[in-house]
Amino acid sequence: MPPKRDKKEKAKKSDDPMAVIQNDLTILAENLCGNQSIAKTQLVLSRGDAAYYVWRHAIGSEAKRQEISRKHACIPYLLQLVGSADIFSRHMGIGCLQFLAQSEDLRDMIITRGYGDKSLSNVIKILEGDHDRTKVRAAALLYQVCQVPEIAILMRDYLQPIINCLAPSPHKWAGSEDGRAFAAGILRSFSHCDFAPEVMNTLPDGSNLRATLLQHGVLQPLLSMISDGNQMAQTEAVCLLAVLCEEDGVALEILESGGLAKLIQLVSQGQEEARAHAAGVLKLIAVEPEFMEAVAL
Repeated sequence: MPPKRDKKEKAKKSDDPMAVIQNDLTILAENLCGNQSIAKTQLVLSRGDAAYYVWRHAIGSEAKRQEISRKHACIPYLLQLVGSADIFSRHMGIGCLQFLAQSEDLRDMIITRGYGDKSLSNVIKILEGDHDRTKVRAAALLYQVCQVPEIAILMRDYLQPIINCLAPSPHKWAGSEDGRAFAAGILRSFSHCDFAPEVMNTLPDGSNLRATLLQHGVLQPLLSMISDGNQMAQTEAVCLLAVLCEEDGVALEILESGGLAKLIQLVSQGQEEARAHAAGVLKLIAVEPEFMEAVAL
């Protein structure tokens, strides 16, 4: 339990202008949109700093996320930061939006409602950047909003940047595997979408989604994630692999790449959902008579 503060100390804290700003969403929203109406406090936050404190509120509760988005209308200004040239502002904007997207009813507000494709393309540009932590936040946001079918359809136009995120990061840190997991989950969501599956599995140029993913070399990164990734990365990778196994030649490529041993290991040691999907992939491989013996061994 933290030590008790006397009344004088409490009063001093309540009179601190920065403490007042940090805890007042109305003032933070004014700073976020660039309205410097808080000059009376002689303290003016940058828009990036304001986004940071709004982010802290967004983490707090569903009620706070609704207040941020609906009462204070912060989403358009956060999206502006996502397109900013300043890396700090981009990171704060995308991080805050990622937590707002935990509320399902806010997801289409972030990408489609009133802001159109520009907001999506700005998030994709972050994926193409070189700041790993911001890229993971962007991938997490896309992973959440692609659950909205209309947004998932828009995202098919950006396959390559998403596929690129399957590659391991050269910088190892606590969340470095999460970006790969989110990317695999995004690609998987395209094939598992219940909304117009014939549309989702056919790209705008008429090509087949699964075949296109294989042509872009996703199989090797997925097998790498199955053996070396964290639990989330393993689960999303094997789920996407199960989808790709429906294409001709994938089972043979898995065997030739040493993927069979990785799948068997996942069945015995993986997390429950990953184990189930790995067993499903092995079953799909074993359907082919020439591979049945290899799986049995």
